[in-house]
Amino acid sequence: MLAVSTSALPKDMPVEPIFAEPGSVKTKRLSAGLHPLLPPDISSQIQAFQTDDISQKYFAIRRAGMFRTKVPVSRIMEWQRQSTTAPLLVLSKRLSKDAVTCFKVIQHVMGERDRPVESAKPSHTGPSALPELSFKGKRREDDAPKDVTAAGDGLADRSGPRGENMVMLEEIRWMVQLCVTQGEMRDEVYSQVIKQLSKNPDHDSVVLGFQLFSVFVNSFRPSKHFETFVKNFLEKHLNDQSDGIGIMAKYCMTKIETFSAIGRRAKRLTVGEIEHASDAAFYPSVYGESLVRIMNLQKTSYPQLKIPVILTFLADGILALGGTRSEGIFRIPGDGDGASQLKSRMDRGHYHLNGIDDPHVAASLFKLWLRELEEPLIPTALYNDALIASKDYAQVVEIVQKLPVYNRRVLVFVVGFVQMFTQEKVVEKTRMGPINLALVLAPSMLRTTADSLVTVFTNSSFESKFMQQLLENMKPGEIDPDYLPVHGVAVE
Repeated sequence: MLAVSTSALPKDMPVEPIFAEPGSVKTKRLSAGLHPLLPPDISSQIQAFQTDDISQKYFAIRRAGMFRTKVPVSRIMEWQRQSTTAPLLVLSKRLSKDAVTCFKVIQHVMGERDRPVESAKPSHTGPSALPELSFKGKRREDDAPKDVTAAGDGLADRSGPRGENMVMLEEIRWMVQLCVTQGEMRDEVYSQVIKQLSKNPDHDSVVLGFQLFSVFVNSFRPSKHFETFVKNFLEKHLNDQSDGIGIMAKYCMTKIETFSAIGRRAKRLTVGEIEHASDAAFYPSVYGESLVRIMNLQKTSYPQLKIPVILTFLADGILALGGTRSEGIFRIPGDGDGASQLKSRMDRGHYHLNGIDDPHVAASLFKLWLRELEEPLIPTALYNDALIASKDYAQVVEIVQKLPVYNRRVLVFVVGFVQMFTQEKVVEKTRMGPINLALVLAPSMLRTTADSLVTVFTNSSFESKFMQQLLENMKPGEIDPDYLPVHGVAVE
């Protein structure tokens, strides 16, 4: 584990938060210290000229012909029918074989290879590694997606035996696992799928390739250095109207930008999550979206709700599973497989707790939903003001009342719900008082953009204090008289 010097960190509660004034120069912490960042408009113009430099720096040199002439990167990055014998990028030698295997998997997924890739076998981490499928390879009826109209049909929904599709999904899962554990491979597989999408004569293959692209962006992002190259490719397809390609390109672009903004780590995907991710541009997830979009998506199914249904479902689930009697609630993470299973189910619009008996699973997903909102609950524009207001409850209320209506109502719901866990009889069992609850929930409500360790450490105490003020002082109807949340009533 990397040793971090704490000599520069404040020893006591800081007197004032550290924040950047609006319009000040943003900085990025690198190994040599803090460095200024250019404004986005200037930075994007410069990045447009960096593609050639990226090509020269990161792509492996290939030679062809009698005179071993160097093959230009533009030609290397064009679609090819045959398999490859070497990585596209400069990789560690130990990963060369895996890179060749990944290319075969991409060809198989895009319909350019008939036979399975024998060496692409994922490691199963537990009995629920394939939580969305029965042993016979058929989706359980209660997890079938709702009838919706979309351009995509999913990577696993092609005509043909379900067993063949399962093989393909397992190959994708192997590739995702590899990229999560071996960071070098992430840029390699992005470059491979871009290659097979460039000047590809088969339109159906291109559609499948973009669906695979959608899976990648739900698991891992390209490196900072390679991100420009990937986004330049996606930008060329944003206006493609055929079979939802433009929609998928825009979705992938947004996911990469969100991934970068919130600093989310790469994660493994289950087969169920892969199936959903392949069509996520048309069947949006309830995670990682804006509140406005989430509310628009549920208008038909839950017109009476004033906040996202997932929030009421998870809150009721935490209570139903005994969260008020569970030590470390909101602090102890839930089982990873159980969380993946429930999250995948909710993404399909099915809100039930079948097979889930751990309140920590629901609590983990509750915090994850808040943390992965496209824009934090306390918008970035109000972050500094929230830190200053944390010393006085009246000022905290003023900040909350400035929030957009959906943000304000979600905050009121969350605070009102968590206040149930601050009762003395509950704290005796959970060992999570207001201070502890504020400490673990604040990072999901307020999101710092700072890279400085000192700034993050200093501001975290003000973030927690902001949340603590609400937990200890907020009264029903005080902040939004038009919205009085009710807790403990299951969603039908």
